[in-house]
Amino acid sequence: MIKYIVMFLLLPNTVLAVTSDFLKTEEPLSFEKFIFNNSLKAPIVKNLRRIKAINKEICDDDFSLRTKDKQICKFLFIPPNKIKIFKNNQNSEEVIIYYPDKDMIEY
Repeated sequence: MIKYIVMFLLLPNTVLAVTSDFLKTEEPLSFEKFIFNNSLKAPIVKNLRRIKAINKEICDDDFSLRTKDKQICKFLFIPPNKIKIFKNNQNSEEVIIYYPDKDMIEY
């Protein structure tokens, strides 16, 4: 009987934790913040050199430490293996999707 009571007390807490984490919306980050926040995720670790090369190609090697102006690109990791790159042009925002496992860029 005590097992059931403990289980029913713990179950709602874990369910609430999972749903609140699932509903949490993440916003795109600058390149170095993106790398820091996602440094333990396998697709990022495996393809770090390629992601840095993409930052250099698409975003002109944009780092928030170097530039005082608005960021050219912002990055967002979408599980399990998709990286969205939001590139700010002069009047619009372009969304580029990079698939690290396939090494494919979608414009």
